[in-house]
Amino acid sequence: MKRAAAVLAALGLLVAAAFGVVAWRHRGTVAIGGPVEAGAGNAGGQRLGVGEDYSFGNVVLTNRSKSPARLEKVRVLGITAGFQVLGVRAIPTPVVPHEVYNYLGDFGFPPSKYPSKSLAEEHVVPVAKTHDKSGEPYEGLELVIGARATQPGIARARGVEFTYRVGGRRYRRVFEGSMYLCAPKEQFPGDACPGDARGQFGDGAAEFSVAQ
Repeated sequence: MKRAAAVLAALGLLVAAAFGVVAWRHRGTVAIGGPVEAGAGNAGGQRLGVGEDYSFGNVVLTNRSKSPARLEKVRVLGITAGFQVLGVRAIPTPVVPHEVYNYLGDFGFPPSKYPSKSLAEEHVVPVAKTHDKSGEPYEGLELVIGARATQPGIARARGVEFTYRVGGRRYRRVFEGSMYLCAPKEQFPGDACPGDARGQFGDGAAEFSVAQ
């Protein structure tokens, strides 16, 4: 009897260990997509001087779950030479009531007209309290991507990837919103920015975690 009890106890420990490994692996798994969305990707181009800072703001995150989502990491993807990422900050939206997409971009980083906070301070995508007639959430979190043109030409980035957590689940999604910096601006009159460079990106990436 004692031997049987010992065998059962050992089996129980093995089963518990197996469940622990499965749970640990589940916590480390990153699913694609999830309840946080960033809308349709839109290209943003800006004419400016070499060395001049600019803030892109067309990445608005909205949460369709019943629990707040917490950002863990943001990566700017497809970076070419000349496109220096200065940082990523965030602004709760709407800045103006009932206007989710109210900040597209501005000169300087951080943008003085739109007070933002670091990801360490502002990284929660809230559960929306109000929705428009089509059911789209009003409240969200807007990312502010700071960039600088470090050389003449058309510098660019393909989009933004963000990793977040809702409860015990982790997700990753990519926002295909391209960013273009055309410098110096005198060389790009009218609609010359981004011109033939549209849709052509590099392999570079810049990563920013919530801890930064």
